[in-house]
Amino acid sequence: MLRRELAAYAEHAAEAGTRAVPDIVYKGVMGKMLDAVPLEPATRTTLQQANAVVSNSVTGRTLAALTGLGGPILTVAGFVWGLFSSQQIQAAQPAEPKQTAQGTTGAVVN
Repeated sequence: MLRRELAAYAEHAAEAGTRAVPDIVYKGVMGKMLDAVPLEPATRTTLQQANAVVSNSVTGRTLAALTGLGGPILTVAGFVWGLFSSQQIQAAQPAEPKQTAQGTTGAVVN
C-alpha cells in the first residue's frame, strides 16, 4: 500500500518538476517533506503554512543573534516573510483518475 502511494507521489513530483524550486522557497524543507505524507490536502496545507511562519521567524531570530543585532529587526522581517510565504502555499488539487482501455484507474483501495 505504501509502495503504491510513494510511486504515485513520485509520478506526481515528476510531472510537477517545474514547480519544485519555487515550492521549496515557500514551503521549506519540512513543508516539502509533508508533501510525501498521506494527509488530507487541507490538513497538509495548514501544517505547511504554520511551518512557514514559525520557521522563518526562528530563522530571522537566529540571524539576528549571529549578527549581533539586539533589536527585533530580523525577527520581524522573518515573520513578515513567513506570512507572505504561507499565503503562497495552496492546497493541492485532487488528482483526476486516468482513463485506460480497461476503465478508470487511480482509485485508492483501503
